[in-house]
Amino acid sequence: MKKLKINHVAVWILVIVHQAIGAGWYSPVAFAGQWTELMGKSMSDFENAGFTPFIFSIINAIIMVYSMAWLFKKLNVENFISGMRYAFVFWLAFLFVELATFNSFEMRPFGLTLIDSGKSLVTFMVSGFALGLWKKYDVIPETNSL
Repeated sequence: MKKLKINHVAVWILVIVHQAIGAGWYSPVAFAGQWTELMGKSMSDFENAGFTPFIFSIINAIIMVYSMAWLFKKLNVENFISGMRYAFVFWLAFLFVELATFNSFEMRPFGLTLIDSGKSLVTFMVSGFALGLWKKYDVIPETNSL
């Protein structure tokens, strides 16, 4: 008998992938210009941000990917299609609607919500794909009781 378990190697690789996706997403070749404009800021406003945002980003990625891996284990996600379906539901139910609500009360442009939640959608879907595909099992010996 096989029992699904958390693939720690996959989780840590996904934490790195999350950072790479974020770096690309908020780079000048992607959404940095629109994002800073919608925030009402310029790139120079972020020059002295320090390492704190990056530390939070890494910690958040660790928490998010381990939580998704744990939920996938409990839900017995057996393939990447199921992984991506659950990832989409998690993103929609727990991130997008909450971010959209916060941003609407803060009177931020909806485009900002789309940029920020779009990055999260990509990281959730990549995580759902990888965790659903790259599974790890414990083999549980069967007991014969007579």
